[in-house]
Amino acid sequence: MKAPQKYSQQKELRDSGAQRRAVGYIRVSTDMQATEGLSLEAQQSAIESYCAIHGIKLLRICKDVISGGKDQRPGLQDALDTLLRSADILIVLKFDRLSRSIKHFCELYERYFKDGTRELVAIREAIRLDSSLGRALVSILLVFAQMEREATGERTR
Repeated sequence: MKAPQKYSQQKELRDSGAQRRAVGYIRVSTDMQATEGLSLEAQQSAIESYCAIHGIKLLRICKDVISGGKDQRPGLQDALDTLLRSADILIVLKFDRLSRSIKHFCELYERYFKDGTRELVAIREAIRLDSSLGRALVSILLVFAQMEREATGERTR
């Protein structure tokens, strides 16, 4: 079975020997900085290691210390701008670092990744978004990420 055009373009780039370029995005909520190995430093180290192992040129790492439920985050916007200008891949440690809102994640996917010219990599989950099963699995993960964000808000109130 022939791969769809958009995904075959990604494969051609990987197979061509041209070095792929990535932007990393790291995020913590202020109350999560040191828990579960998700500190900014741990996320940055994981992204740098991933790029080194896979021969990917890491252009920069953008960061936010703000809730993943917020759509407008300066570090995320910098990462997305870099992705549009000069990178092929956006790398995060986990999908919930990118967003803890199902709606926001879907908007990001539709705008930046659906056509297959750019790739989103979540190191820990290792789920490919170029299949319906992969997209469904990410949706399930995000349901729980959003639920945890909402539960944290309820407990705080």
